[in-house]
Amino acid sequence: MTAHPLAAVFPLLTAGQLDRLSALAERTTIKKGSVLVREGHHADTLYLITDGVANLIKNLAEAEIVVAEIPGGELIGEMSFAGNFPATATVTAATDIAALQIDKAKLTALLEGDAALGMAVFRSIASTLSRRLLQITERFAFLRV
Repeated sequence: MTAHPLAAVFPLLTAGQLDRLSALAERTTIKKGSVLVREGHHADTLYLITDGVANLIKNLAEAEIVVAEIPGGELIGEMSFAGNFPATATVTAATDIAALQIDKAKLTALLEGDAALGMAVFRSIASTLSRRLLQITERFAFLRV
């Protein structure tokens, strides 16, 4: 049996909840160089990269700096979705990308109608954000040594 593609980023969801979430997801191909999320703008879509790599780019002092590479299996747009604030960085396709995209408004409506699903999705997003913050904290600690 093949693992559900959304299971890795939403590990707290049951099979039935994953199916409900999957019903909102659309497969898409994003060409190399395309922008998925633009810094300073509200993201209206969540992306799960299933194949390919994206670059996380921060604009600092009129220079674009690639802060991180985002590999397959990672979620993009979750910070803007969870916090309802503009994206803090731009994400572009470093390669051609295959992804699942979920419309933010449709996801919000689904989660508002199912408290258990909403809690599981937000706990999964919080776990992802916590893991990333831990990685950043470890990098800063290494740089200070």
